[in-house]
Amino acid sequence: MNKLIFPINLSNIDANDAQFIKKLEQLDLRPILFKLVKDPDSGIPWSEHEARLVEIEYRQYLFLCWKYGQNPQLAVAPNKRVDMFWHQHILDTGKYQEDCELLFAKPFQALICKWLRHILKPLGMQVYAGYMQHFPYLGLRGQKDAELLKQAFDTGKQLLDLHFPPSR
Repeated sequence: MNKLIFPINLSNIDANDAQFIKKLEQLDLRPILFKLVKDPDSGIPWSEHEARLVEIEYRQYLFLCWKYGQNPQLAVAPNKRVDMFWHQHILDTGKYQEDCELLFAKPFQALICKWLRHILKPLGMQVYAGYMQHFPYLGLRGQKDAELLKQAFDTGKQLLDLHFPPSR
């Protein structure tokens, strides 16, 4: 699969972080890159080089969501390019569900879902764990909401600087 090509500040990660980074390394985002570069209807005229740079930023964002997603005081918002990449990932619904389960489901949740998928498959039903929600309205519901979006963006930028050298 894709090996991560972004450097991470090793002094700010622990064993759990390292395990998550290994999961990020397993994540195959080639179909998303293909769509962004080859599909004129995607609305994103990126070169392959640009798409790969945003892929790195998206993986970094996923790391921050995993590490800080349970702390409402440290809400992070992606930049526009990462958000556009994320949208394309979400549009591949099956892949997005599988990828979220790989990254965000607890081992027991993933085991239960695997068992349930086996039982429910003949019925045409699917279950996944660890689904990362996307809330597209943040910043659009008035001044206070716009301030929350700015704060989440600033927090994300600070956390990126903490964990990843500023080669972005």
